[in-house]
Amino acid sequence: MGLVIFAKSIDQGRTWTSAAPVRSTAAHREQFLPSAAVDRDGTLAICYFDRRNDPENNGVDHYCSASRDQGASFTHLRNTSEPFTPAHLTDGLMDPVNFGDYDIVSSDATGSNAGFFSSFQTQSTGDANIVGVRF
Repeated sequence: MGLVIFAKSIDQGRTWTSAAPVRSTAAHREQFLPSAAVDRDGTLAICYFDRRNDPENNGVDHYCSASRDQGASFTHLRNTSEPFTPAHLTDGLMDPVNFGDYDIVSSDATGSNAGFFSSFQTQSTGDANIVGVRF
């Protein structure tokens, strides 16, 4: 089972906090393909896929978790309306065999705006689509 975990260093990597789950899952479902960014206000965002809503541990949802206190606590945003089961060879315009190539979270590189934008792949309509969410 894979969980998205977080550890931090405040001394340029000489020492680290103990790794802890960004969001634990009571049902011990898999989480995978995380990406992270920090915005101009110091808010940390970690986005990932999560199987917590599927009792069979097959369907996935996309979540973004944000921390305004340097990882001590996170708020969680579900970006998909229902779990979907990833499948290969569903769209000839996208990479036919990889899942996760289009998944990223980013802050405003100019520092002009706080907040994040995350793009990710979903297959909830039966074929592969790229979706974006601002938060």
